[in-house]
Amino acid sequence: MEIRYKKDMNHNYLILESLGGIGYETKMILNNRINGLLKGKCCRFNGCTELYYDITSKQPLSRVYEKRELSAKDVEGIFTAVCNLFEELKRYLLSAENVIFDAELCYCNPENCRPEWIYYVDKDKKEGTGMRNLSEFLIDRVNHGEPYAVDMVYSFYKMVKEETFSAQRLLQIVENYQRKECEETNAKKEWAEEELFASVNDAEEW
Repeated sequence: MEIRYKKDMNHNYLILESLGGIGYETKMILNNRINGLLKGKCCRFNGCTELYYDITSKQPLSRVYEKRELSAKDVEGIFTAVCNLFEELKRYLLSAENVIFDAELCYCNPENCRPEWIYYVDKDKKEGTGMRNLSEFLIDRVNHGEPYAVDMVYSFYKMVKEETFSAQRLLQIVENYQRKECEETNAKKEWAEEELFASVNDAEEW
C-alpha cells in the first residue's frame, strides 16, 4: 500500500490509490460524514483514482504518544472510540475489516486525542492485521504504573491474539474499568468523609 501526502493552502491530505475501485463502501465514506473515520474525497491523478483523506490539524496516534505513556483514561478513550465506530459502521452497512487500525495511520486532534481511522477497501489486505498493530502499539506505550490501564490493554491484546475480538467484548472491558474506577472513587470519598467526621469529633472532645 503506497502512501503519498499532499499539502495545499488550507489542507493536508494522506493519499491512497483506490485499488478496490469506487464501489458501494467507498461511495458511502465519500458521501457521508461518518464519526470515527477520516473524511475522504476522490480525485484522479495520471489516470488513477485516488482517495484523499483530510488530516488537517491532526497527528498520528503514534506521534501523540511518542513521548508520553497511555493512562487508563487514554486507553478508555481509544477503546470507546473503537466501539462507537463499530456502531457507526453498522448504520452504514460497512465492514469493519476495511478500517485500518494501525496507530501510524490513525489520526487525532492533539487537544482531545479523539482518534479517526482510514476506511480503505483493499482486496489484498490481510484480515486483522490492523488490530494486531494497534494492540502491539498499546502494549508498548501503556503506563505500566497504572494497573487499570495495563489490565485493559492486555485483555485487548489477548482477544486480538486469540482472534476472539468483538466490539461487545471490548465494550465489556471498558465498562469493567468504569465500574472499578467508580467503586474506587466512592471508597475514597467515604474514607475522606469518615476522616473528616473523626477529626470533628476529636476537636469537639478536645
